[in-house]
Amino acid sequence: MSFTLDVCLISGKTVSLEAHGDESVECFRVRAQKALGAKGRLLSSTGSFLDGGAPLKKARLQNREPLTLQVRRVDIGSGDRTSARAFVAIQGDGSVVAWGDAKRGGDSTGVHDLLKNVQQIQASKRAVAAILGDGSVVTWGRARSGGDSSVVRDQLKNVRQIQKTLYAFAAILGDGSVVNWGCADCGGRSSGVRDKLQNVQQIQASKRAFAAILEDGSVVTWGSARSGGAIWFVRDQLKNVQQIQAANDAFAAILRNGSVVTWGSADSGGDSSAVRDQLKNVQQIQATQFAFAAILGDGSVVTWGNARSGGDSSVVRDQLKNVQQIQAANDAFAAILGDGSVVTWGSAYSGGDSRCVRNQLKNVQQIQATQFAFAAILGDGSVVTWGNARSGGDSSVVRDQLKTVQQIEATEEKLLQSLAMDSVPMSLAMGSTARVLSHRVMCLVLATTAAVWTAGFPHNPAAANTVAPKLPKGAHRPKQELGQSYLSDPNTAAKIVSTFSEGAAARCAGDYPRVVELGPGLGALTRSLVAQFPRMLAVDVDPRAVNALRQDLPSLQVWQEDLLKLDHADLAQKMGGRLSVIGNLPYSITTDALLSLVASPGALRYAVVMIQKEAAERVVASPGSKDYSPLSVMLQIYARPRMRYSVPPTAFYPKPKVTSAIVEFDFPALEELPEVNAESLLEIVKTSFCQRKKTLKQSLKSYVQERRMALPLQWSKLRAEQLSPEQFVALARPPAQGVIRDATDDEIEAAVNVCGAFALTWAMLSHHWMGLAGWLGWGGLGLIRK
Repeated sequence: MSFTLDVCLISGKTVSLEAHGDESVECFRVRAQKALGAKGRLLSSTGSFLDGGAPLKKARLQNREPLTLQVRRVDIGSGDRTSARAFVAIQGDGSVVAWGDAKRGGDSTGVHDLLKNVQQIQASKRAVAAILGDGSVVTWGRARSGGDSSVVRDQLKNVRQIQKTLYAFAAILGDGSVVNWGCADCGGRSSGVRDKLQNVQQIQASKRAFAAILEDGSVVTWGSARSGGAIWFVRDQLKNVQQIQAANDAFAAILRNGSVVTWGSADSGGDSSAVRDQLKNVQQIQATQFAFAAILGDGSVVTWGNARSGGDSSVVRDQLKNVQQIQAANDAFAAILGDGSVVTWGSAYSGGDSRCVRNQLKNVQQIQATQFAFAAILGDGSVVTWGNARSGGDSSVVRDQLKTVQQIEATEEKLLQSLAMDSVPMSLAMGSTARVLSHRVMCLVLATTAAVWTAGFPHNPAAANTVAPKLPKGAHRPKQELGQSYLSDPNTAAKIVSTFSEGAAARCAGDYPRVVELGPGLGALTRSLVAQFPRMLAVDVDPRAVNALRQDLPSLQVWQEDLLKLDHADLAQKMGGRLSVIGNLPYSITTDALLSLVASPGALRYAVVMIQKEAAERVVASPGSKDYSPLSVMLQIYARPRMRYSVPPTAFYPKPKVTSAIVEFDFPALEELPEVNAESLLEIVKTSFCQRKKTLKQSLKSYVQERRMALPLQWSKLRAEQLSPEQFVALARPPAQGVIRDATDDEIEAAVNVCGAFALTWAMLSHHWMGLAGWLGWGGLGLIRK
């Protein structure tokens, strides 16, 4: 039995399809989706959903009966604001498509069959959690970051909401209880407060801690104390809490009486004592990375926290009147006033300076932000963007298409897109990334066509297209005399930062890593690093780089210093512990730069550096190999180097002629290092290798003569390249411990007597004048071990 069914979208678009009674509803739905270019669920003329597994004849459909393909909005989300590198899309039919970095949730193939009727997605830095229609949860991604919820799977029922920190998730169940999983240090374990987590109404999260509002208006926190996970000093004030907002490592709570209570890191706005008297009748709070902004009942604004992150609005205070809404980028705020104009403040790099578009910002209806840029929809549906061009601040390429825009949503580092129209491009609905091109994008949804346009920096593992690395517009050019080649490929930068952050966290055993970046240049690594390690220090000799970083990243501490003159021991003392170092070292000073890392034994804990691959091979070379050198010996004595992976020339601007490599170093604690003078050791090693094809007896002859030292006979016939690092340590140890030492006068006299007598006897027996010459020559040497 065949008949015809009319399938339409809410917009009115209709197709007529021939159907067969034995055909399943699911097969017919797939055909309808292809014909209409959209995905959704089928509704009968009475408004009820059709069971996909049943045949059409059981649905008792009539010929020419109108059906509706209900298309829900497509949500495309990404994880943490500062480092997410994968996208997850809820499609119109409730299924999920993921793409991007597989290690960060970009590959959902392992749970694909479970991802049906998905209602909500939440992404941490390296994992994704999805709430299904039945209230259960499916997770994927890195297990330690919350990608494995098997331990709490039986508890994850009737889930109402999910919140996330960097590496953990918290789910509110229907009964008001909370289930956690993921990294314990980031709030993945709440055993200490589990009994208190009852009747939870809302959860907010900083980078490493959660804060829950209970039904009675009290607050319960857990996770890292440094990120706001401890409230013992403000617990008595946290009563009748209505709303909580979070910065990187701090929280701000609005109470019923309109006052505000803050806690967490003072560097992130956790201390509001300076403006406490002004925080009255607060209606709304917004946060950047390190600052907060509160809208009061009279439309004025109060700010606090890091001044360079928007915590100081004194310059625009007189303009901040009748404020209706505030939006925040990483280090800047944008406020919509009652007359539709916009006021911005904070870091210019993050969009805090909108003077270039001020005349265009009129009748503004909505503002959204990426990390470093803003986009505003005007009353006529046009769009105005400003801020960093690579983050979506320059939409000139698609300006002609930006008309009758319905909606912009760009949260987190990348975006959270919502297509409210019922017609979605099939390429996007089917999971293609053809239109999702950028690393930090601004997503713009056009109401008339439901097309999606993006603007931003087109480099990302989540992107379908790639662009050859080049020098960013407006960036200072590299100086040849400084040996500068700037890393310009964000994929490589992300990989290096991931290697470092994982290594530093693993080796610090719960302690906060004291991070120092050497030679940040244009900041390819810095921007991701400072988001994870806000107390880090960047050191560069180039004043252009220093000034640019200070302007672009106001929360970052930057020193102008020659890295060869940097005193790591003094720096470690100032920063309160052993250092974790990362850097792209200039090739012209590679050897000296690497040796400077071990010049202060015990000052460093961990390092990840990029150097020429040729130099990297020397660093890790084994005794006896052609690459074994003084550099190998010294670095293997004072550190444990390991070459991780190569970096091609195409990742740099300008493109060097050599391949680079990432080398990882573990530095032993001071008490684990050999008891030997480092300068003496280096001198012996260098002298030994000066004539690497000669034996130690020959290469060290002048050295031991000048110092009246003794060389063991069993090593005298060896070459420097044959000695292990441990044997060089033995050579350089003090007299009581080692094998090279000063010879005493008695030893020298004895040596002269013995050697001289031997030589004279030989001369007499052989009647050869060479024996006498031997006596004269050998008599002056004391090269014999006691």
